[in-house]
Amino acid sequence: MSVTAFLLTVAVYPMLEEYLFRALLLREADSRFVQWRGWRTNLAVSVLFGLAHLFAWPVMHAAAVILPSLFFGFLWQRYQRWWLCSLAHGMANLIGWLWGQAVVNGLLQWFSA
Repeated sequence: MSVTAFLLTVAVYPMLEEYLFRALLLREADSRFVQWRGWRTNLAVSVLFGLAHLFAWPVMHAAAVILPSLFFGFLWQRYQRWWLCSLAHGMANLIGWLWGQAVVNGLLQWFSA
């Protein structure tokens, strides 16, 4: 992965996605659907977040992002801080990237032995 792709993955995309899905969509859903405010609006926006990932990722990956999205939504609803959601999202992407690197490098070493 290039430095540019890495920075996009752990910084730029999380900031853009959190602004769109939390600061805009979740805030709007919470204000328009007062009777569903809380976990219901968070779940709806998180499902949309997962569906948006279908454009770039396989179905299982897109489904897997719903769980961390619920956490980012909780952070938004609790603290109303876009930067906090972006930081948590960036950290989740970094952990995913590190895990992927560990798996790939481990498999490469195993096959080369």
